[in-house]
Amino acid sequence: MTHAFAFSSVPAVTCLLAGTNAFTSAAPISSVKSIECNSLRLLPPPARFISTQTKQQLLERHQRVHRRLDTTSSSPTTRACYTTTAEAVEVTQRVPPGCVRKYYEWNGYRCSYIASTQTETNQGHVVLVHGFGGSAAQYRKTITAAITSNLQILAVDLLGFGASDKPNDVEFSIELWSAQLDDFCFRFASLPVVFVGNSIGSLTALHATEAMGEPRVGGVALMNTAGGLVSFRLSELPPFQRVLLRVFNAVLFNDLVGGLLFRWLRKRETLRAVLQQVYVNHAAVDDELVDIVGAPAYTPGAQQVFLRVLKSDAGPKPEPLLEDIAWCPVCCVWGEQDILTPLRTGMHPGTELAKYHPNFVLHTIDECGHCPFDDRPEQVNQVLIPFLKEHTRAAEKTITVTDRTISQEVKRIE
Repeated sequence: MTHAFAFSSVPAVTCLLAGTNAFTSAAPISSVKSIECNSLRLLPPPARFISTQTKQQLLERHQRVHRRLDTTSSSPTTRACYTTTAEAVEVTQRVPPGCVRKYYEWNGYRCSYIASTQTETNQGHVVLVHGFGGSAAQYRKTITAAITSNLQILAVDLLGFGASDKPNDVEFSIELWSAQLDDFCFRFASLPVVFVGNSIGSLTALHATEAMGEPRVGGVALMNTAGGLVSFRLSELPPFQRVLLRVFNAVLFNDLVGGLLFRWLRKRETLRAVLQQVYVNHAAVDDELVDIVGAPAYTPGAQQVFLRVLKSDAGPKPEPLLEDIAWCPVCCVWGEQDILTPLRTGMHPGTELAKYHPNFVLHTIDECGHCPFDDRPEQVNQVLIPFLKEHTRAAEKTITVTDRTISQEVKRIE
């Protein structure tokens, strides 16, 4: 089992490397409240990094980049992202049509989210929560379908991912991100909210649903729910395998070896190959997806978040969380060919989760992997959009929050 973990965790931990865009903010955190922009641009590398290149190499590089820009310029939703291990050039951050990117401060950190621009009366927000290494932009197809259906969308970048800050003094956990969602919804969302989560985003959404309660949450949609923040809990393993897992984590996820692994995984060719293991529909693994996943991994702090999360505690299990939210409608979508959170095997298979919730509906998608909303969006949206429409409808009585507490503050590492 431990050897299987060693090999399977390489695609698992790279399922989408992410991080903050450190080049996007000129304003200090204390002055940032809410900033809107349609796109953000990374600066080209300083001249000292290319001073040794010959004029011919520079010319070839210039032509290569501009050929790519020419092929993508006709689509307003496709941005050129050209990254290698030596440089990051001309990267812009994707925002789906009908949306803006905003920033806000939470516990002293600058966090990002994507918001649809249309407003609907008597309707709550759909709040999209990405998985490990993902970001709000990965939900681009879901956002487009939801806007077409007149739904209000908020897609959050969890602390440590996407365009949100990536601090190196925080203990990342499901509880931490759940508290972020609680505060985020209180400040920005119309009620009732319906969460949509993928992988650890599903687990975070379940925890936030339990913490926020009824009537603030109208429903939750789960996509290939993770059994924990990391693959195994020490308590679930025999003593010998616990020792092997500790050794494995210490050897692979230290700053030296883990740093080499991270820098190898974020290469475009490596990342594309990994995504083609995670996605069954290889046509969905286009340049835009590689850009969305790969570009943030070149920003400061991404490596530290990557390693810190992989060494974190697994946190809460989905089964007791489902038992605690028996009042909440749950729609679950699962890719049949998921290699990271298998539908029918493992310690927390999707086929067993209905035992823990009286209103749990499981939809399986054939020829689909770990990210069904992006792998097979047409099939997923046939199930998802009606669920979102039904459960974002506001109650007849206005929902107010009179007693609000945040269940988890940021734990800083001493």
